[in-house]
Amino acid sequence: MGHRKIIALGFKSKKNLEEYLELYDCSRMVIPYILHTKEEILSLDRKEYGKEEMNDEEFYSWYTRCSTLDEDGNVISIDNPQGKFDYYDIIDKLETKYMKGLFFENNHISAVLTPSGWHEIDRRKPDYDMIVIKYCFKYLEMSSYIVDIHE
Repeated sequence: MGHRKIIALGFKSKKNLEEYLELYDCSRMVIPYILHTKEEILSLDRKEYGKEEMNDEEFYSWYTRCSTLDEDGNVISIDNPQGKFDYYDIIDKLETKYMKGLFFENNHISAVLTPSGWHEIDRRKPDYDMIVIKYCFKYLEMSSYIVDIHE
């Protein structure tokens, strides 16, 4: 299990942020949905699984051995498809004007969470700082938080 830090921008309060974070909690159960159809499973490249000698029925049985199936043989799930973490800690509330050092000296924020959604940020890109600055300016007058997420 790893962890990483994200910045949450544009939330009215800590409670508002916590309510929004629930959307991305891997433990949040959702209405059952089809994760993989039977046809998708049968079209998989068996060489990738080391099962090229298996016929369709054997491969399907092997692949779905730990899955919940619907009446049509599709794999169903109640896992959160938006899930990003197992749990989180809200570390600090920040004032946006003090964020420069956080991003550019430590360079460890891997995503930005805003009321419009979850935005992954690739720290290896040369324009990393400009991407983060864009979000900071958009939410300059609102509360900002550092959140440590555990995956």
